[in-house]
Amino acid sequence: AGRAANSPALIADAKEYRAHVFTTGVVFAALLGQRFDLPLDRVAAVVIVVAIVKTGWDLLADGMRVLLDASLDSDTLLSIREIVAGDPAVAKVVEVTGRNAGRFRFVEVEAALRVADLQKAEAATRRIEHRIRGTVAHVDRVLIHAEPMERTHVRFALPLVDPGGALSDHFGEAPYFAL
Repeated sequence: AGRAANSPALIADAKEYRAHVFTTGVVFAALLGQRFDLPLDRVAAVVIVVAIVKTGWDLLADGMRVLLDASLDSDTLLSIREIVAGDPAVAKVVEVTGRNAGRFRFVEVEAALRVADLQKAEAATRRIEHRIRGTVAHVDRVLIHAEPMERTHVRFALPLVDPGGALSDHFGEAPYFAL
């Protein structure tokens, strides 16, 4: 049920109950062994300690992934990355993170866009959000940080006195400019 609902809390509870059932069975087997003069209590104690340590470690590791916003599986994150990268307005996908809260998924994307106009950037982020929600199940919120594309060229304006290329001493009063 925890996996079906994609709920880390339900999965953790199930793992804990499984450990309780297993360790109770080991205690019962050790008691039964005592009835037949088989000294299984030390072996049972070691098995119980190992089971508790393993379960505790698994729960801690899963809990840390949730707390560190790393609880979405890599296949889901890869799927989201492909959706974002497939949009024509996206120049580069910088980062994709996500986390689960119960069956709900929260996604955060940082991408560089090829558009310079704010309205086009907003339209691109809405389009990407709609595609993510339509493709990935149980997505409650998508937050997209749109960055402008990194500039690879710098343009300079030089003040000119004439079209031949003689530099002017006064930028604001120059009749011509060379780019």
